[in-house]
Amino acid sequence: MLAQTLCKVVPPFKGSPRLSGKGYGGNLASGKSAILSDMKTMFRIREIGYLQFLADVTGKKRNIRQTLRTKTGRSYVVDVDYINWSSIDEAMDFHEKQQRPSSGRAKHSGKGGKDPRIGRWTARDRMWITDKIWNKVRLTLWRRVGIAKSSLAKVAVKLGRPKPPKWIFKHFAYVYAPITITKNPTTVSFKVYEKGLEPAFRRLNEVERFRMVAMVKRLEKLVEVDAKKSGLKTK
Repeated sequence: MLAQTLCKVVPPFKGSPRLSGKGYGGNLASGKSAILSDMKTMFRIREIGYLQFLADVTGKKRNIRQTLRTKTGRSYVVDVDYINWSSIDEAMDFHEKQQRPSSGRAKHSGKGGKDPRIGRWTARDRMWITDKIWNKVRLTLWRRVGIAKSSLAKVAVKLGRPKPPKWIFKHFAYVYAPITITKNPTTVSFKVYEKGLEPAFRRLNEVERFRMVAMVKRLEKLVEVDAKKSGLKTK
């Protein structure tokens, strides 16, 4: 029950997560929306011809800080950290490096510092990609929604709880969630390793108190039912 309740406070969810009620909590649509928000922080979509043009003119694909001119002679500043028009893997690696280990969300970097070469503030950690790469990355990440919740859900199922929804259950084969049962069968320990679990363990004390109160209420209810079966009066 503890693992299942912890699972309810692991994103994604809509609004504030509830500890009470059945199931494992969560909201698939909210997870997809969060991924899009993070991608908009990390990436910008540009035409493949323009990205190739930048590489040809500057001779590089990283840390481009240069003043260029349009066909009409108007100057403009190019300020980009990475350009990529050919590699989905490179974009996925970039996305992973921009994730916070604690939450799995993007590092929402702001102004990175003043660059004297172009005389203004510059944004750091952005990759310019094509719309084709954008869509491939988006779909790949959408398929991963629920993987953090699945590690705790897998523990819960191993301990006898019902299966979670498909979007969580489908990740069971890819998460490592070992369980140790001591000689005292009432004591069980488990480990989970996925990114994005910190919100759950920040609220561990709260979840433990909730489960203790729920257990006491359950025991009181069982005692009351047994007393009624025995013909005793209860308040």
